[in-house]
Amino acid sequence: MNKLCKLAINGGEPIRTQPWPAGQVIDRADEERLLGALRSGTWSAGPATRTFETEFAEFCGVRYCLLVENGTAALRLALQAVGVGPGTEVVIPGMTWPSVAAAVLECGAIPVPVDVDLSTLAMSTAAVEMAITTRTKAIVPTHLFSSQADLPPIIEIAEREKISVIEDCAHVPGARRFRKVLGTFGDAAIFSFNQKKLLACGEGGCLITNDTCLFERAAALRHFDVAPKLLVPGTHLPSEFQAAVLITQLHKLPARLDLMESLAERLRSLLEAIEGVWPLARLPGTDRQTFYNFCFRVGGVRDIVWFRRALAAELNLPMSGGYQPLSEVSALDTKSDPRFRELGTHLRTDLPNCSTAHHRQAIRFRHRALASDEKSIADIAHAVEKVTAFVRRRE
Repeated sequence: MNKLCKLAINGGEPIRTQPWPAGQVIDRADEERLLGALRSGTWSAGPATRTFETEFAEFCGVRYCLLVENGTAALRLALQAVGVGPGTEVVIPGMTWPSVAAAVLECGAIPVPVDVDLSTLAMSTAAVEMAITTRTKAIVPTHLFSSQADLPPIIEIAEREKISVIEDCAHVPGARRFRKVLGTFGDAAIFSFNQKKLLACGEGGCLITNDTCLFERAAALRHFDVAPKLLVPGTHLPSEFQAAVLITQLHKLPARLDLMESLAERLRSLLEAIEGVWPLARLPGTDRQTFYNFCFRVGGVRDIVWFRRALAAELNLPMSGGYQPLSEVSALDTKSDPRFRELGTHLRTDLPNCSTAHHRQAIRFRHRALASDEKSIADIAHAVEKVTAFVRRRE
């Protein structure tokens, strides 16, 4: 490769101009199942919902699955089912989707963000250990992007302190470590089926668990039709249309995950050969890593925003950073919200690794680019090498 070639952002020739694959694969099976739900006359929490719950529980290797309207609701029900409420604290990562913190607040509890490990962008075990207090009721590890939280030491802390663990598996349906599906290490797990996710239906979410009592409490909270278990329930039933799409998308998911993992691991090996470029870690014992976005870090870059724009111009592919640290999410500034004013004080805590990742190092792109071919993967690596070489010469 001619490393002196002009960057596309500066008017040079881009490495790739052709389009990337679509985000979701839709076929006749999806259309027929969705039309069947429409014609069934049962549009809410009916046979399609029960079919998906059964099939997804089998996919994850658990006894129970509870489908609800979105992942945030699933997390709130899981937290309430393990006893999170006023006077309690929940340890969460400082870099995660803001609704994780919002779900804790909606339980009347205090979210306590902790810093992340830069190699995975998941919560640091040492930071979790330091955050535990007598009020801690649960830990919510988020498996982020193209890596995962290191669960065994977190589970060890939780068991010692008698704290529940609710895995946030919104990004990792089908990921496995130590021959166990992510989502089966803790007391329960939640998934999101938002339209951007690996398994998607527009909006949707679910809770999985092997704990009968936990499941019964969560099911009772889902809707008023079930006798309450201490807490007043809400209205969290899914539509049959969500379930119908999820059934057929689930059937296609394993093949998609296999293709993405194969190409992502090829990309990992190419990027690791570039000095100062670090893909998120594949933890020892990982049997299958899923890739909701591919994320890597670049060191020694003064302007990471420019780097992302330059890379995007080379590939005709949008680039972004890690999630914004929770301390910088304006929607989580609780001072003006009388419901949560006293609960959100920890959310303003600055965490150095979260800041470093988002503002100085992290780059990610949508996983649809991994549903492509070897040539596309070579293009991505070529572009990273080209932009990195330019930055090294300039800086």
